[in-house]
Amino acid sequence: MFEPKDLNQKSAASAVPDNQPKLTGEQIKELKVKELEQSKKSIEEERIYRRGVVSVRDLIAPVALEVFNSYIKLGGLFARTIFVIEYPRYINVGWFAPIVNMDITADIGLYFYPIPSSVILKQLKKKVGNTQAQLMSDAEKGAPRDPLRETALRDMEKLRDDLTQGVEHFFQVSVYITFYAKRLEELDRISERLENILGSTLVFSRRVFYQAEQGFNSTLPLLFDEL
Repeated sequence: MFEPKDLNQKSAASAVPDNQPKLTGEQIKELKVKELEQSKKSIEEERIYRRGVVSVRDLIAPVALEVFNSYIKLGGLFARTIFVIEYPRYINVGWFAPIVNMDITADIGLYFYPIPSSVILKQLKKKVGNTQAQLMSDAEKGAPRDPLRETALRDMEKLRDDLTQGVEHFFQVSVYITFYAKRLEELDRISERLENILGSTLVFSRRVFYQAEQGFNSTLPLLFDEL
């Protein structure tokens, strides 16, 4: 049977202070330092573990990269980059198809830079003036007509008209081709084949020289034109 004195006894028992020892400020500080050291140790162990785990980047990355004056060596492969320096007056559609269809491993980078018409018109105006002056000077000297200069003058005048009317737009185009081979001799043969194919369409190219790494980076899917 419940009696009021039982309630008083329970209240008194709960009011008895705990006999567990209390920590001093110095002990609490030491405890926090130990917990921090333990946390740092766990983080370091996790970092060492992750360093030993093979990632996708480790699987696709080459073993080593060596840079030479006109080519680079990626693991067991040699790579070289060539770039286009000059185009003919007219170029046919599909002129690049023979390069794409070659039985080689290659990366191709194409960069298009729009140029304001005002800049091109200013340059064409100066070029037209120089060409006309040269033609007039040749006529006064009685020299035979120069078909190349006359054709260039007509082309520049037509381009000026088209740019002024907004019919044409001017772009600067950069073309880079990086190809790979297992041997250096094979790399040289591929270089000659590419240059001959481009030269047959009057597209002149040049091999990178002391810019092999920049040429290779320009054909990676990173959109960095380093040449």
